[in-house]
Amino acid sequence: MSCKPEDKTRYAKLNENQTLSTDDSQKASGNSEIIPQSAKSKLKAKKMNKETREKVLTTFFFLAQLIPAGYHIVIYGAAGSGKTTVMLFLCKMIAKNHPRVEIYYLYLDGQLAMAAYYEEHLEKEGLADRYNIITEGSADEHLMLIEEMIANKEVDPANLVVVLDTLKFLNRNVLNKDANAKTMHRIKALTNKGVTFISLHHTNKDGENFAGTAEIEQDSDALLKIETTDGGDAYTKISTIKEGGRVRYSLKPHSFEFQKGDPLSVKMLDDEVDANKLLQEKQDAKYISIIKDILTRGGELQKSKLDEFLKENDDFDISDKERNRILQTYSDKHWRVTKSGNRKQYRNYSVIGTAI
Repeated sequence: MSCKPEDKTRYAKLNENQTLSTDDSQKASGNSEIIPQSAKSKLKAKKMNKETREKVLTTFFFLAQLIPAGYHIVIYGAAGSGKTTVMLFLCKMIAKNHPRVEIYYLYLDGQLAMAAYYEEHLEKEGLADRYNIITEGSADEHLMLIEEMIANKEVDPANLVVVLDTLKFLNRNVLNKDANAKTMHRIKALTNKGVTFISLHHTNKDGENFAGTAEIEQDSDALLKIETTDGGDAYTKISTIKEGGRVRYSLKPHSFEFQKGDPLSVKMLDDEVDANKLLQEKQDAKYISIIKDILTRGGELQKSKLDEFLKENDDFDISDKERNRILQTYSDKHWRVTKSGNRKQYRNYSVIGTAI
């Protein structure tokens, strides 16, 4: 929550022999006239105010160290990363654990079949009255109705969770700084009243960073990223929500396992899974297997000899730098490394177990 000071303050007009102090606490006497604030006052006005301090120190989480109440959280990820699937599940957890909460999921970017399927499930669970999946209309229309609900006191903002899936439906031009600032400030007006707002968002073309300008990160309370890798079979996915930029609260990454496109299959895992690390190991599996095979047949080998065997292998088609990365990354997992020689200058490799 930001504090927005006025640029000018009304003070008394100076007499002929008076000078204006740089400290605005000293007011001149005489006729009223607008005098600019000092630089010191403007800077001090940007300190955390009492309301913001209390909010930070008494943060209430709808989901432990992931979804705090009264914040705007942006969660971005590549297409197919499980944003919608996981968020539908998280909203159900919030609804079940907090019986006074109302959820409005603005479902504008997903398959209607998934929404219909999940609506039936929510009805069976007795949650459909408080967990609302909105599929008709525009994001702008939805927000106007939410703003009207709050103004008319039809809902308690502190018990209101809004999910926008996805951000592009409220702002079609995420590459425009002014458009992003306007959108973020509109959402901020809701969170200032106590609403919890979650925006799902896409990555840019590199698949790594969020799409759009810096205002999306600067004017939200948290920028989180969802990363995904394959699980044990072609249909199972493992996704991890973690820090993806600035986060203004104490975040604990959470991992989830699910069947692709099935929110009913989502399970929250006890421990964080590093999706990128798992994906990298899958990509390295071919080379790990070759190294282990050489070590299994040749026994313990000095690095120079192992390098020689690997260079002779036509299937080991990566650079020296990548080879050294693999040897270092998976030591103590797939092979052990010991040192020999008078000065311990030689590294020796031997295989650990048989399974990759």
